Amino acid sequence: MRWDAAGNLGQVSTRDEHSGDVRSRFLYWTEDNRLHTVVDDRYHSYYAYDHAGERTLKIAGPCEALDLNAWLIHSHSKLQDYTIYPSPYLVVTGHGYTKHYYAGAERLAARQGGGFGERVLSEQQHDDITVRQANHLFHQSLKSIWKPRPLAAPEIHREKHLEDAVFGRMADHIHVPEILEAHADIWNSNFLQAMRDLVADAPEPDVYFYHSDHLGSASWITDKDGNPVQHLQYLPYGEPYINQRVSGYSERFTFTGKERDEETGYGYFGARYMDHELMTMWLSVDPLADKYPSISPYAYCAWNPLNSVDLNGDSITLSRQAWEILKYAFSSTFNGGLDNVPFSYNSESGKLLYAPKEGVEYSAEEQTIIDHFSSLSTNESYDVSVHVVDNDFYYHVNDGNENTLQGFVDEKSKDVALGVTLNSRDSKGVPSGARVYISSQPLDSKRGKITKRKYSKAYQALAIMHEIGGHAYFFSQRITGDANNTMTENFENMVRGMFRTNDRMETLAIRSGKASNKH
Repeated sequence: MRWDAAGNLGQVSTRDEHSGDVRSRFLYWTEDNRLHTVVDDRYHSYYAYDHAGERTLKIAGPCEALDLNAWLIHSHSKLQDYTIYPSPYLVVTGHGYTKHYYAGAERLAARQGGGFGERVLSEQQHDDITVRQANHLFHQSLKSIWKPRPLAAPEIHREKHLEDAVFGRMADHIHVPEILEAHADIWNSNFLQAMRDLVADAPEPDVYFYHSDHLGSASWITDKDGNPVQHLQYLPYGEPYINQRVSGYSERFTFTGKERDEETGYGYFGARYMDHELMTMWLSVDPLADKYPSISPYAYCAWNPLNSVDLNGDSITLSRQAWEILKYAFSSTFNGGLDNVPFSYNSESGKLLYAPKEGVEYSAEEQTIIDHFSSLSTNESYDVSVHVVDNDFYYHVNDGNENTLQGFVDEKSKDVALGVTLNSRDSKGVPSGARVYISSQPLDSKRGKITKRKYSKAYQALAIMHEIGGHAYFFSQRITGDANNTMTENFENMVRGMFRTNDRMETLAIRSGKASNKH
């Protein structure tokens, strides 16, 4: 493997254990660390992005090579498979289009339409500028492939002769050209004209519905009659484990609802790409790596993929499980329940959204909760990430050590931690973010024995309010140490007094308790 100076993966080579053949893939990046080209012995792929960094175009095609006595003499890429992304609601390919339907930001269904015939995808017209760019990128990839080899005549593979080889010209000093031809063609597919050629009000009978798991990954795809057409299961980091189909339809938005590129197997998350199979990590460095110095900048969800999702690739965000806990906390503390809560969850970005409710009067305690959470949700300089983890999950402490929630026992109360918040600082020592871990199964310590805590859902809700509305908020205000602990305890005691659910015993258990954990 080879990485460039910015930490982007540049080359992956694998050797067949039986034949000994080496297969290589080369990756090329833009100045702002966006993947723009992938070349291997099967495919050549090219990607383009808009001003916001969102992918708007994908062109791919077969990469064919001809060997003579084990030496490459002809290589040709034909980039002919177009995918255009006009918006999150429409994906256009050379075979038709797919409309996507959402409930908020959650993808619910897709409807397919056709009409892109071969008569529109004419192979007689070329976009000269695009072809020249593709040729340049392909020639650039050849410069990485054709290096002097120890057992070969050094004159044959020197880069000073590469231009002659690339453009099919005979090198003067040898009788056989290094490469007879190395060329990449892009066939111009006029998608706008294709859209015009579609029949207005044409039927779109193919509708498919998504059935997702707790991470938002497509598990079952059903047709309009409710019949299953595809069944998907994944290994922890998104590698396909089961893919059963009963028709020609194959869903492209799979693990955590993100697109998996068929030609490379990489998942496109927006800010970054992920290798789900070979390395199970990101191909480039986390843009927010400086906020989490104890976590690898290539780590997906801090190596905790079972309970967390990273929907954009630029920060670790709340999974649906974490949002369900926070939603239960809000509904248990606000009069009127969720109807009066000015927060919602964007499942596409994974962010907590703040939208004030008009005409709603809040108590002083409710306003305090709103102030803490709205401050964090709109603070661009302080990033909070929330993870729901098992009690034996090892998290990295800022001093380089490791611990688990089960291993963290408060010295005063002897309770096992229900959650923990780790504050991060930038290079100048200013608080820049926090990592919050909430127990997926709250535990209790009684007479030296660890047992499951009764009313676990309520204690999860209390823990998430304690960690985010308490520790994380006060860290963002640059309040640390004992002062942070004291103010967080006061905040938790306020939340306990507000707590009410339909279960009277659960309510009494929370209200009768007293905050004492410092973590």
